[in-house]
This record gives sequence, structure tokens and C-alpha cells, in this order.
Amino acid sequence: MNELFRDGNKRDLEIQDLYQVLPSDNSESLGDQLGRHWDMGRQNGEANYSPSLRKAIAIQFSRKYMAIGIFAFLEECVIG
Repeated sequence: MNELFRDGNKRDLEIQDLYQVLPSDNSESLGDQLGRHWDMGRQNGEANYSPSLRKAIAIQFSRKYMAIGIFAFLEECVIG
């Protein structure tokens, strides 16, 4: 990562200078997942469902970041 910052400091970065993202972090797959969570209320049959971006993002990313937070908390309690 430091190499990328050094190159960017010396010259303008080009597309081939950037790192490839993991397939799970690809914007197309994340956008599709977010769209599914956006429509989830309609599929559950809620009559007065109003799509909420905040709710869709929370549903999509809460498990991953909650697990990271729990491990960080435990690490701080045990080590710190």
C-alpha cells in the first residue's frame, strides 16, 4: 500500500496501478445485494412498506461489522 502512495505522490495514478478488488467487494455484486435488501419488505408482504436506504445498508453490513466489533471488544478486554 505504501508503494501505491509513493507512486501517486510521484505521478498521476492510472487504472493499471490500482489493486484488484475481491469478487465479494465488487460494486456490481454489492449493488445487487443492496437492491435485494431494498426490496425485501415488499417480498414479505408489508402493505405500507417504504424503502429505506439506511435499513438496507444496516441489513447488508451489520453481521460482518458486528462480528468484527465483538472480536475487537474481546481483544481489548482480554489484552487491554
